[in-house]
Amino acid sequence: MLLLATIASAHATCGTLARDLDACLSGGDTLATCAPTSPDPVWPVYEACCTRVSARACDATCASTAPLALNPVASPDLALAADAYSAGCGQVGTWCSMQAPQASRMAPCTDLDVAMSDVLDMVLAPLRIDPAWGSLVTPADLAGHPFFGTSYSSGGPGVEAALRSWSRGTPLIWELTQEVPCHNCTDFSSQVVVWWPLTGDVVLLDGTFGYDS
Repeated sequence: MLLLATIASAHATCGTLARDLDACLSGGDTLATCAPTSPDPVWPVYEACCTRVSARACDATCASTAPLALNPVASPDLALAADAYSAGCGQVGTWCSMQAPQASRMAPCTDLDVAMSDVLDMVLAPLRIDPAWGSLVTPADLAGHPFFGTSYSSGGPGVEAALRSWSRGTPLIWELTQEVPCHNCTDFSSQVVVWWPLTGDVVLLDGTFGYDS
């Protein structure tokens, strides 16, 4: 009953702690740096409500941490959005396509020192893509990306909406667009990796777009 009372009385505090943690993570620090670790007055409240903030960040039941592993998760909304994107391609003189998004999640007790570079290494290894080829971008930077706009597909805004609603917290985003050989045309391959440090959710978008030269 004491724990329940603590959670109930600390509801507003939980929200504040969640925002503070999210702001810290979005600044580029790791969970080990951002999550409270010292026995200060905030910690008992944080521990009481942390499972509603980020189980991965503050699960007190973890006897030890584990190396980074990404577990696939079902993503029907993202898959439907990708299908709609591909179906909306075919405007005059252009083409595009998007593969089924790959969604995954870090398990609770994952090592808190995980960084974006670790996530990229794991996600991009099967594609044989060096993370150094791309760059970190902000959500605003992606506003004009063909995956999210209507320059190539009427389904772009739907992909953006599905991605925004997939997780919570401030995401870290990596993007790569490369021109690929195409006879008498211009064609691109593009990948976008989105990681939400607050929840451990990761999404990979992979597709192509191009136009007649």
